Amino acid sequence: MMNGMVNTKIAKINVENTRLPRIKAAISFASKEVFPLIHLSLHHNARYTNENFLNLLSYMATRHIFAHGGVGDYELETGSRSPKSNTLLYHIRNLKTNQIMQKFDRANDTIFSIARKNKILKPKEPVDLAVDLHDVPYYGDKTDKMVVGTKPTRGTCYAFQFGCVSIVEGGKRFIIHTQPRGHLMTPTDVAMKLIDYAIGCGFKINRVFLDRGFFGTEMFEFLEMRHLKYIMPAIRRKGRIMKMLVKENDGKILHHVMTGWSVLTTKRAFKAKTNMKVYVKEINKVVYGFFTNLTDEEIKKNEVALLYSKRGGIETAFRQLAHDFRAKTTSKKYPVRLFYFLFSVLLFNLWILVNAIARFAEKRKNPVVVPARRFGVILVFEGRRSQTA
Repeated sequence: MMNGMVNTKIAKINVENTRLPRIKAAISFASKEVFPLIHLSLHHNARYTNENFLNLLSYMATRHIFAHGGVGDYELETGSRSPKSNTLLYHIRNLKTNQIMQKFDRANDTIFSIARKNKILKPKEPVDLAVDLHDVPYYGDKTDKMVVGTKPTRGTCYAFQFGCVSIVEGGKRFIIHTQPRGHLMTPTDVAMKLIDYAIGCGFKINRVFLDRGFFGTEMFEFLEMRHLKYIMPAIRRKGRIMKMLVKENDGKILHHVMTGWSVLTTKRAFKAKTNMKVYVKEINKVVYGFFTNLTDEEIKKNEVALLYSKRGGIETAFRQLAHDFRAKTTSKKYPVRLFYFLFSVLLFNLWILVNAIARFAEKRKNPVVVPARRFGVILVFEGRRSQTA
């Protein structure tokens, strides 16, 4: 895990020009700072440069197409030659998993450094975070590397699963880190690694939002040990909790002691107790409960259900990763799947950064100044211009 930002001199982006040149300049600057960190370990006499490969990948990702068809479309649209699809996939699948993770961690840390230089992220300003798991459906052999079982969807119940921790504040919804989930990792293990990474990168955490899939004594104990405020919807299958969720308790704050096994503080499992509160709320004639450790004053001051709705920001980010920033592939090679997913996260963070800079320059409240499709067009053609310059 990287415990801090990369030590690199990042110049503040110039935003003095008119709107379109300013947006182009921001995209060009950010990509030039970030893309060189994603090098594919090419041979010294390789026919194509690292920039050629990344520009092709950017085209495929923002058009949401496969490599085999994307190469022809790219050459036709840009009028330039590009690496063949087999060459691209060859270089990616020969990378090791830890190499891929390190490259993208450095690249994303650079984006956060640029955001801090441009006062989009402020070091002492606390942020709300959301943690969730994202499934990429898999239709191959269930025993393949890193394939895990999941809820049946789109004709399969197996997937590559990636945990993400994201800022859920308007206008700066960066995905801080991605943690692949392996066969032996529980959702709680993934969440703990993600939160520790965010803390190690210097983010000051205000609250953490998790869905009920992370429910467990170990998760709550971890959050208490890190002195973090949290909100999680109550699961509806536990008899004792279900008895709390009655209409008579609407708006009440109930105290609950949860017991379970944990191995966080010792090598041997022990029975741990966690004191928490259950806030009961009726919404559209359905009674919901929320586990939280917020104080009574914080609960009364803030509508807990409304606060928790901010977690929808990470769900929106996952949809955009799938539809706006990720190339398609049917490859069974895990390095290819991991690289494609992390590259989509990188493009998403670049898009968030460019929008934040443009919004700040124009003093606009709308969080989206540059739509994802236009961002992709500018990114590809600015990259092509830098290759020919």
